[in-house]
Amino acid sequence: MPSLKVPALGESYPSSIRDQLGSLLAGLAQSGDLIGLPEIEARGLLPESVEDVMRVQAASVEGHPVAGWKVAIGPGGLPVAAPLLNLVKADSSRHATCNCPNLTAVEVEIAFCLKSDLAPDRVYGREDVLAHIGSVHLGIELIAPRLHEGDKAPFLLFLADRLGNGGYVVGPELDPAVLDMLASAASRPLMKIQINGTEKQAVCPAHANGDPLAPLVAYANAQNDRLDGLRGGQFVTTGSLCGVLPVRGDCRLQIDWLGTLSIDCQDIQRPNPAASGSQRASPGCSQTRNMPKISSRT
Repeated sequence: MPSLKVPALGESYPSSIRDQLGSLLAGLAQSGDLIGLPEIEARGLLPESVEDVMRVQAASVEGHPVAGWKVAIGPGGLPVAAPLLNLVKADSSRHATCNCPNLTAVEVEIAFCLKSDLAPDRVYGREDVLAHIGSVHLGIELIAPRLHEGDKAPFLLFLADRLGNGGYVVGPELDPAVLDMLASAASRPLMKIQINGTEKQAVCPAHANGDPLAPLVAYANAQNDRLDGLRGGQFVTTGSLCGVLPVRGDCRLQIDWLGTLSIDCQDIQRPNPAASGSQRASPGCSQTRNMPKISSRT
């Protein structure tokens, strides 16, 4: 894959195109509809750089609470991030209920709750980032892209679509020692995943980058979003421990690993606010953390 274009700050394709793609993705998230790459190309809306994408992301979520971030190390080793708008916390019985239209897959992950801001334009090592983490949790990402092609779309377009995120469930708190266990060659318990009562996976969990903290450290040192960055109180997720598990429609998930977490996912389409007169709701899960709304940075 060719290296991604990373322009100087402020260089971007026209703001009108950025706003069009941002509005389009926001509308699709609200309606539950999908769009394909050919139509994006026909409209001349394909982003050309990471800077384009960060501005499209900001335009697509402006006015909505940013509950956290999905961070990853992308093509060419480039750290990238996408905002999580919709976050549900499991209750005391380790159960959560989510509404996620067009749910296509789930990923079992580690979620970090930041206790303080990770300011941009600073140099962070692993221990520095750990000092900003208040707690470590089991997490479940709900994959529900607005693109027909999902993660097979051109990477920059997939990144503009918030890396396909449709919601996130924060599960029980884990002992932080789990990070060292996953980052080392130490033996670890099997992770078992059931869908609608049938076991679908029993795997030894592993992170694609070895250390689940590695993508967060990388992005902390390369923040380029337009949504005020990594803030205290937000949750950050860094990628799957068990690959991508396809799911469809209404389903019940149960994850057994260092405890049990169960989730009821409901594929319920939201009403069109233009037709009903109601205010546009945040896309994805039906419950969100009480985070302040922020405006995008320009």
